[in-house]
Amino acid sequence: MFSSTFLTQLLSAIPRSSFERSVEAHQADRYVKRCTSWQLLVTLVSGHLTQALSLRSLATFSETLAPHRYHLRAGPIARSTLSDA
Repeated sequence: MFSSTFLTQLLSAIPRSSFERSVEAHQADRYVKRCTSWQLLVTLVSGHLTQALSLRSLATFSETLAPHRYHLRAGPIARSTLSDA
């Protein structure tokens, strides 16, 4: 059974449609191959909540979100992708 996590509650405060409109208006995902703006936002917010100190810990935490990826609509982000973003 799915239970709402604190991260999900925090992200639900951001209207997804207005976020997507803003991404579209600024062409933020124009050259994206793997990491979308939403995936980056989810990863950075979760990293802030867990007080991640390095890219390695941030990438590791994004991999541990596997059971919640469907609900968050965000996949894991590689450490090299995070360093490029």
